[in-house]
Amino acid sequence: MKKDLATLLTELRKKNNMTQNELAEKLGVTYQAVSKWERGENYPDSLLLLEIAKLYKVTVDELLRGEIINKKNNESIIKRKRILFITGITLLILSPITAFIYGFENYEKYGIAILLIAAVAIPMIIYATITSQNLFEQNSPKTLRQKQKEDGIYAIAAGIFLVLGLVFGLWYIAWVVFIFAYAITVFIKKSKEEK
Repeated sequence: MKKDLATLLTELRKKNNMTQNELAEKLGVTYQAVSKWERGENYPDSLLLLEIAKLYKVTVDELLRGEIINKKNNESIIKRKRILFITGITLLILSPITAFIYGFENYEKYGIAILLIAAVAIPMIIYATITSQNLFEQNSPKTLRQKQKEDGIYAIAAGIFLVLGLVFGLWYIAWVVFIFAYAITVFIKKSKEEK
């Protein structure tokens, strides 16, 4: 839930079991200044915002936006994405093993298996890297959900693209699917902006 700076400063001070006097003493200001911040009559200057952020172990961005990002949740998401990425890379590296199992002369048997494994692994890698890339830049859970939807559409489109192209040789149709997925995400963004 997004709050204004005054409310957030009050909550953080109380959460850290400090009085206005104690906070004022740590920051080198008067308790009246702290009181004015918490009532929304005045705001701390930029240097004090840095000190407040350091004191409460948050970022200045979080203070100004009025919401604290759940860092534990982000860490678990990053851990899952890292596992997904490693799994995708492992599948890509191990997929040619079928050539050794069936022998090089039986390419018809294992060729499709290699392509199918690659068609699964590549979207996994793409999904893991795209969603992890901007995780900490998200403004709110709503935009995070929006980003996850877009990334999911891209990953599915990449998988369909690879299967249609590599397995069935339908590269033109595969490109249409890929471009259509991009158009869907643009449409979703525009509809969200209009609301």
